[in-house]
Amino acid sequence: MKPGYATARILLALSWGVVCVLTLAAPLALAHGRADALPVYLGFSFFCHQSPERSFALAGLPLAVCHRCSGIYLGLFAGSLLAPLRFPGSLRGRRWWLLAAALPALIDFALARSGLWSGSAWSRAFSGMFLGYMISPLLVRALAELVRRRPSGARRHGTLEGERS
Repeated sequence: MKPGYATARILLALSWGVVCVLTLAAPLALAHGRADALPVYLGFSFFCHQSPERSFALAGLPLAVCHRCSGIYLGLFAGSLLAPLRFPGSLRGRRWWLLAAALPALIDFALARSGLWSGSAWSRAFSGMFLGYMISPLLVRALAELVRRRPSGARRHGTLEGERS
C-alpha cells in the first residue's frame, strides 16, 4: 500500500460516516423536538433539493437529503472503506472511470426527466450509491497525494525549512 492511502481512507471514511449519521440524526432530532436539527437540514440544503416526496423517511420525517444523495453518501462511505486501490492512473483513464460511475445516475435522471420512466426511490438510491462507491477511490487517491505532499519540514511558526523570515 502506498504511503498516505491508509490515512486518506480513514479520514474519508470518518468524514462520510459523519455525513451519513447526520442525515439520519436530523429527522430523529426533529421528531424529538430538538431545534438543533434545523441547521443540519439547512447545511444539506446547499447540496440537495430535499424534496420530502423524494426522500426516505425516519420517524415520520424526511431524511436531510433525497434518495440519490443518500445513496451517494452511503456509497462514498462504503467505497472509502472497501474500494479497491487499483484504478486508472492516467488522467484520461480517471475521466472514463468517472463517466462510467456517473452513467447509471445520469440515465436514471434523464429517463425520469423525459417522462419515459418515473424511476423509484431505490433506483435513485442505488444509482447514487454506485456513483459514490466508484468515485471514492479517486477521492482516496487525491487525498493520499495531498497527505504525501504536505510540507514535512514545517516549523512551529509556520515557516518551511530553508525559508528565512
